[in-house]
Amino acid sequence: MLHWTLYVTLSAVLLAATPATTSEPSRLKLDTIKAGFLFNFAQYARWPDRPASDGRLHICIETDTLDMAVFSGWDGRVVHDKLIRVSAVDLSGDPERLSACHIIFAGPSVDQNTLRSLAVLARRFGILLISDAENFAINGGHIELFLKNQQLRFRINANELAHSGLSLSSKVLTLAEIVGGPAKGS
Repeated sequence: MLHWTLYVTLSAVLLAATPATTSEPSRLKLDTIKAGFLFNFAQYARWPDRPASDGRLHICIETDTLDMAVFSGWDGRVVHDKLIRVSAVDLSGDPERLSACHIIFAGPSVDQNTLRSLAVLARRFGILLISDAENFAINGGHIELFLKNQQLRFRINANELAHSGLSLSSKVLTLAEIVGGPAKGS
């Protein structure tokens, strides 16, 4: 919980430090904060049993959505006894090639057809779907990141999370806006 609290506090400080001349935080600052949220979600998520893999926790970032430089210090980081591997991926085409991902981050322009395909994939393979697309959680994604009063917040679709065999710590759930029914926490 200390990491989560520290990160939420850090995100608020970073966003508050954005110059008053801009209405939005800089992209790099915001991408750094989003990356921190992804790390914390990975720490507090529980996945269903998956077939043997390469022993890594795969975080797949849709190409051209987050600045991949914000992940440069992640080599060697461990979550749930697995080394983290961050990769840029193209969400178009056959979604089956994304089945090794534990987390998929989709950008703000993810379309409904892609989201439906990702939701099916998430249910089959227990993949956590996260995006900063408007209405992502309401439309079938798991976690939607959004700005409110210059702070990065998140909402969770509890039903879709459960349908994918995933759960999040109750500590995370208390910080979220919940949509789609009661949340399953560990």
